[in-house]
Amino acid sequence: MLFSLPPFLSLRRLPVLMVALLGFAVTSCDDDDDNTPTPPATSTQNIVQVAQANPDFTALVAAVTKADLATTLSGTGPFTVFAPTNAAFAKLPDPFKTATSIAAITDPTQIATLKDILLYHVLAGNKKAADLNTGPQTTLKAAGSTTNVINLTKTGSTITINGSSTVRTADVAASNGTIHAIDNVLIAGSSTSGPGNIVQVAQGNSDFATLVAAVTKADLGTTLSGAGPFTVFAPTNAAFTELPDPFKTATSIAAITDAAQIATLRNILLYHVLAGNKKAADFPSGPSAQLTAKPASATGVNDNTVYASKTGSAITLNGTTSVVTADVAASNGTIHAINKVLIPPTRKISEIVVAATTASPAQFTVLLAALQRTAAADLLKAADDASSNLTVFAPTDAAFQALLAQLGFTSLNQVPDTDLVNILKLHIVGSRAFSSDLTNGPVTTLGGPVTVGVSGTSVTVRGAGNGTNNANVVIANQLANNGVVHVIDRVLRP
Repeated sequence: MLFSLPPFLSLRRLPVLMVALLGFAVTSCDDDDDNTPTPPATSTQNIVQVAQANPDFTALVAAVTKADLATTLSGTGPFTVFAPTNAAFAKLPDPFKTATSIAAITDPTQIATLKDILLYHVLAGNKKAADLNTGPQTTLKAAGSTTNVINLTKTGSTITINGSSTVRTADVAASNGTIHAIDNVLIAGSSTSGPGNIVQVAQGNSDFATLVAAVTKADLGTTLSGAGPFTVFAPTNAAFTELPDPFKTATSIAAITDAAQIATLRNILLYHVLAGNKKAADFPSGPSAQLTAKPASATGVNDNTVYASKTGSAITLNGTTSVVTADVAASNGTIHAINKVLIPPTRKISEIVVAATTASPAQFTVLLAALQRTAAADLLKAADDASSNLTVFAPTDAAFQALLAQLGFTSLNQVPDTDLVNILKLHIVGSRAFSSDLTNGPVTTLGGPVTVGVSGTSVTVRGAGNGTNNANVVIANQLANNGVVHVIDRVLRP
């Protein structure tokens, strides 16, 4: 059996469910939809009639008839019905597997329970998939010893209910509401029960299949099923596809046997976990540092902090990752779905610069030479200090060559020490600022103010000596364990 039935739904008493459904199937929420015909955009048939017209919902029609709800669900409503298919009913024990066995039920207690179950699938109002959001929804079932609230989780176009049932076909139109076909019958838990734990909620959402495989491979299932509480930034399947092999898919992750790769995966996952139950409203406006469950790689190394930037209700992490679905409830915490996998930083700012000089094509060779000048020793030391927390606007080699030409020089060695240090200081901010933290206006650097401009995702910066000529941020948010680097295409001038 796929689930355990609560005591009040014993084989003598348990019913099955639900409302009338689908004569026709419309907007797909999952690739595994039942083979239902495509519906018209609107319907003159009410919910019961739509269900009666579809042979894949004979069990639903039988349940509605047995529970004496046909008149109600044929009424003006409007209603929103989460309707299990015949295949969903087939997962239940006898006598609730088929339309025939349901029609044969005579026990009044079972019929009353069946009515409660059916009403647990019905919402007041006409709610299309676009109208449904993550969070609790009160059904038409009466409150009592069992809950009358279902918990929705919406990630992209995927809608999961109570962590166990997925909308397979959404937005089936009826004259008195909307039907959403689901793949499991919803069984109300006790009135004090809520959603499953973080792992169970993730397992119930097909868009977290890769994450579940990663948690399993990293042996974190027991931890994240524990009391917690935890806050988990949960990458979607699409987020994982941006990673290199073998971390792209659930299948490739499940096949990993290399101990080092498993250890890397475990650290990445722990970098997505915060202690405590933090809803979106609990994150402060503006930038904030969030300590994760990942252990620091060494004493004094800050490679276990995620940096959140909150503007209104939008939350960005490490400058590049967005929370796409917030506040997915679990019994032991909260899940926030994100669109990119968070990767812990492995290098200091100085190491990012040095590594770029030996890359193909090489970059930052002039910047490194400038920082290595004796007069700039303190700046290089700061970029190499693990305890620093800096923002560096790093000019490309082409930007420095353009500056030398403007100054009438052919070599960096011709730039006086004082002038060079003043220029370099103008590129360093004494705090960590991701592109998502920047706004139009002045920003104070070690060398004085520069002017930042933000338009959508584009960021510019200029010094007083640049006139109206902006430097464009061409690569933003290169995360270091002691700050962040933004690559710019023009040298800032005091």
